[in-house]
Amino acid sequence: VRFLPEAGTRTARLAALSYATACGAALAVAFVFVVGVGEWAPSLDFLRDDRLIGAWFVLSTLGWAVFAIQDSVLTALGRAVWVPIENAVFSLLKLALLAVFATLLPVYGIFVSWTGAMLVSVAGVNFLVFTLLMRRTPARPARATTLRSRAFARYFAADYACSVAWLSASNLMPLVVTAVAGATA
Repeated sequence: VRFLPEAGTRTARLAALSYATACGAALAVAFVFVVGVGEWAPSLDFLRDDRLIGAWFVLSTLGWAVFAIQDSVLTALGRAVWVPIENAVFSLLKLALLAVFATLLPVYGIFVSWTGAMLVSVAGVNFLVFTLLMRRTPARPARATTLRSRAFARYFAADYACSVAWLSASNLMPLVVTAVAGATA
């Protein structure tokens, strides 16, 4: 949100680099989590035992990394009006998919419906961002701010801490419930 509006002709490259960095970190964390799941969350051993659901988990982790950033990309492009639309479509889609997958996949239905809706949202929003919205954003010359500057480091540290706090508050509860009550519950 802070640097994308100043990127000028480098906007698409900076957004793609941000996505790639987030996906790289998510891939590493998801892989380590699946490999060591027996140590820190034995009730989730099925992620390692069932290769298909394990791969879906890793793919979904990459998707969540992009999903967490895409609202900020829309906002930075001056297209924040799309954020509530995207969130409404995501919410309705996950409810519709829940009705389908809860009966087809009684064990994994909730997980597949939420992550499937998220992956559709990520694909749709970023198709829109990279094909239409960035092209309609007025091209401005890039400012001289470098991503190696101290201003970026300070901004990144504060923004990262706030993002982790927000994501923890909204997403940690299901993990705590799963750890205490078990995956079946």
